[in-house]
Amino acid sequence: MTEIAGYRLVSVVRAGGFGGHWLAEASDHRAVVVETCRPAAELCTRDGPDVLGRFLARCALQRRLADSIGDWRGGLGPGHVVPVLELGVASWGGYAVRPRYDLTFGDLLRGGVRPRSDVLLELVRGIVSALDAIETTAGRPHGDLRADSILLDDLRPGRLRVGLAYPALPDELGDDLDAARREDLRRLGLLIYELVVGRPFRELGGYPVRDSEAWRALGSDSGFWLGLVNALLNPKDRTLSLDEVASRLAKVKHRKPGPGPVLIGGVAAAVVVLVAGVLLSIPRASTLPDVEFEVAQFRRWCEVSPGVLALREAVGSLGGDAPAVLLNAVGTLDEGADKLARDFHGLGDFFDPNAAIEKVKYTRTAGGTRGLGSLVSGIEQFEQRVLGGEQIEGAEGQLAKLNKVAGVYTLAFERLDGTADTPGFAAMFDREHWPARETVETIADSWRSRSGWERAASLVEADLETIDASVETLRLGVPFSPDGEETARVGENPVQQESFDAAHALVESAGRLEDAAVWLPGIDGRLAGLTDQAERLAAHAAPSRGGEVSAVLGVVDDALSSALGKDALLLSLPDLVGNVGVLDSGQGLGVIRDRLDAIGRVFGHIERVIDGGWDDLRVDIISMHRALGDRLGEMAVGVEAAAGAGDVSSWVDRRIGLCEEWAGAASRSPAMPSEEAPSARLRLAAPPESLRGRWAEAV
Repeated sequence: MTEIAGYRLVSVVRAGGFGGHWLAEASDHRAVVVETCRPAAELCTRDGPDVLGRFLARCALQRRLADSIGDWRGGLGPGHVVPVLELGVASWGGYAVRPRYDLTFGDLLRGGVRPRSDVLLELVRGIVSALDAIETTAGRPHGDLRADSILLDDLRPGRLRVGLAYPALPDELGDDLDAARREDLRRLGLLIYELVVGRPFRELGGYPVRDSEAWRALGSDSGFWLGLVNALLNPKDRTLSLDEVASRLAKVKHRKPGPGPVLIGGVAAAVVVLVAGVLLSIPRASTLPDVEFEVAQFRRWCEVSPGVLALREAVGSLGGDAPAVLLNAVGTLDEGADKLARDFHGLGDFFDPNAAIEKVKYTRTAGGTRGLGSLVSGIEQFEQRVLGGEQIEGAEGQLAKLNKVAGVYTLAFERLDGTADTPGFAAMFDREHWPARETVETIADSWRSRSGWERAASLVEADLETIDASVETLRLGVPFSPDGEETARVGENPVQQESFDAAHALVESAGRLEDAAVWLPGIDGRLAGLTDQAERLAAHAAPSRGGEVSAVLGVVDDALSSALGKDALLLSLPDLVGNVGVLDSGQGLGVIRDRLDAIGRVFGHIERVIDGGWDDLRVDIISMHRALGDRLGEMAVGVEAAAGAGDVSSWVDRRIGLCEEWAGAASRSPAMPSEEAPSARLRLAAPPESLRGRWAEAV
């Protein structure tokens, strides 16, 4: 077939499935593209009879949208729906004719195009403008934003035209148009990410997107693009609207194209020719080290990789709530993955041995299974045969492929272990790179120096110990069972359960430690304040002989003070605060916070008693003591009577309750009405004779 409906077919642009795309020439010599749909019976599924109908319906919808929109000139500039010039049916199927465009967004991705910031801005503005055009004129989203549904034309700087094709049919959109709108924006974020980084976004462990060389290559706008992509891909906050995206893009000053490179290595020649004048391609040397393959190193690589995968999944499940230390650690493991993808056949992961082996087309020798244990065993057997002098056809080529793989695992270990110049994964959890750790360790050291606080210090350090052990397990890997078949994914085989457990223990412990670094410093601050308050209150343990009451009665003397003695509970308050961190074997750190809250509350009650005239004997101490009964004797038992940490802990908890009872008894035993004016305070609540008799009894 050399012609369709009067259009002369020149060459195939893309073919496959139910049809293809042909570059064609119209009768007036215009260049067009003819898209065909040929639902031959042998290609049809059970839905096959509707393939042609849906093709025609989608093209008709696209034509209606394009006609109603025209050349849209929204706030961000030109953006449109790709016109359908002709739509028809033939005996063999259906066809649609559209203008010829230079490229699709998919061509940029497949060609490894790396745009400058000004080109990226123009491209994304065009996509958003086209989405806005559909929304404004049709009141609906596009609904199926994909790399090959974005067409690009007139690639000169400042003149880029962006057209959208293949809008979703109404039944594909569904009833929830807002969900479809959010999905369009999420896909926009995925497309920007892949274009900038050079590999698809990793759904598990990929969010939030961290700064890297790929983003920094965008220059002064790198922060804007990184922020926009994170907002578009945020799994927990999908409230960003198309208008808000357009507003953000409008605020970026459009720069004239600069001299910096836009394409980095590996770009197809045809793509480079098409984008000449807008994009620049430069040669780039491979970053893979030239090292000789070692099976022991390869084994370790296979043994650590499942743990890395488990960590990514665990951190990714937290989304934006993941602690910064975990994001940094996972980012360290992924640092430079975009370079790896360019240098090693599109491999975008330092910790995927199976994929690396497949990329170099190494011939497996262990039954073709993807199990990591079998992969290692097969390579070990192959190496032993070669070292044993056995003549194996193609052995030299196989060894050369393994040497290429060695470059990948060497870089993987640099990310795990670090180098002399660059800290690795493990270093992200030391004091130098993790301020929270320094905070917690300093507090633990301080607590350990306090008598009885050893368990509290140990609890603080427990997460640190778990973190260090988990990091070491993930860094060194978990050896394979000699008779087990390990899978590439964690959790599918008990042999790799240890890696899975280490990853999740690290995530949980790091989260708790980050939280502890926030609230633990506050404990020492509260302790200092409560210690001062306790000492001030303890200084009032013996009421003075001065004041209005003694001036009137003239009977309060040293004998009364001696008989009453110093108040044991008030005297014990500094010991109460000093032992607040003493825990028994069943108590956790949360008990300290609860105690501090309770102590702060009861100290307030006691302080009100003191301020209300305790020193002037406005509290009827005799009545107060009688009301306390046996608890008065309990208050006289100091912490020095406790035999061990468990007894001290019980003493602290009981003393807090006794403080509350002390304050309650004091407030219910007034010797004179404190609410009256000062001039009336000389009148006693009880007759002087009654008080004299009770004081005489006390003496």
